[in-house]
Amino acid sequence: GPGDMAKVHSSELPLANVSEKANIGERLPSRSCKSGLQKSKKQLLGPPPGYDTDGIIRKFWSNCKIKHGKYECGQEVNCEKTIAVALDIAPHELKEVSNEKEQFELVFIMKMYWQDPKLHSFKTKITRRRPKADPVEAVDPLEEVKGIVRRKYKNGDLLFIEQEGESYKPAVLLPRSDYVLMEDPDWKIYFFPTYTFLNLVRTEAQTEEPIMNLLWCDEEKGGFVEFRRRYDAVFQESLELKMFPLDRQICRIRITAEKEIQDFQFVAIDGWRNIATVHEEWQVEEKQLSPCTTYIRYADEMCPHRGQRSLVKTVLHLQRKGDYYFHNVLINIFLVNVIALSAFAVPIGDIGDRLSLLSTTLVAVTAYQTVINENIPRKTY
Repeated sequence: GPGDMAKVHSSELPLANVSEKANIGERLPSRSCKSGLQKSKKQLLGPPPGYDTDGIIRKFWSNCKIKHGKYECGQEVNCEKTIAVALDIAPHELKEVSNEKEQFELVFIMKMYWQDPKLHSFKTKITRRRPKADPVEAVDPLEEVKGIVRRKYKNGDLLFIEQEGESYKPAVLLPRSDYVLMEDPDWKIYFFPTYTFLNLVRTEAQTEEPIMNLLWCDEEKGGFVEFRRRYDAVFQESLELKMFPLDRQICRIRITAEKEIQDFQFVAIDGWRNIATVHEEWQVEEKQLSPCTTYIRYADEMCPHRGQRSLVKTVLHLQRKGDYYFHNVLINIFLVNVIALSAFAVPIGDIGDRLSLLSTTLVAVTAYQTVINENIPRKTY
């Protein structure tokens, strides 16, 4: 409802869809937004001050204050060399929403794409197929060679310089069909968009190790990297349970960059990500999720602090299924109370029978309440 959407920051808007991974490095997502969000045209027309059409702020002023109705700003911070990191979070399974702990467990895939201008001409090892004319080919069809990858094309072909002793051979084009495996670059010496989950409680054992893949690289543009990691994690979230068991909840994953926006900025990949499996007590409000679930908070052109970082929220709108509580709790207690009304049919003089009936129904309700207390949130309201 409107109250739920109001919880999303007014400066958080979805960015454009990226349909092909191979084209992201050449043209990062533009800020064209599909219809579906109930927002005014004014909010969707153009980026905020300081932003370009790719959703990147190019400069801002730090330590800004309002004095006598005017801005007094400090130093101008140049963000021209910032690296745009396209971010995609695809939820797969909502395992649990804990009313008592105010936590939710979610399985999701996190993907990031970025272009590192320094990632090219790196040393590596190639496992390639031996030529058929080589007499060793019949015994060992594969050989491992060291060298330098100058370029990697989108189709997998390599511009490869083979190392021979202390010297290097001339660069040759190595088709993708001629090699089996290429050792990854030493990722430790290249750029990585470090991030932190602000409301993370813990990660479960099913969380997988990250996978990084170099999609292409050349001397001019650098290298384009894909990062992928599957998370099974528990997050903290404040739950509003006054309407229990017909309540609606907003579950959010909050992410912050560990470097300032002049180093890198997140750019959200637009698109509604459906959840394949949802806990039996909940259902996803599809109308609320359309057209996207991941939001980027725009940075301030006039920043009151020394610096600022890129912030991301992934929002899930949930509706509790109240059937269990209606069928197994409310109806049963209602029937017990109806039976208690039969005490009016007992003659006034039969006080013992009336008290016996009422006390029996009271004991039944008390015993039933003891059983269902485990399933009811322990809140003062």
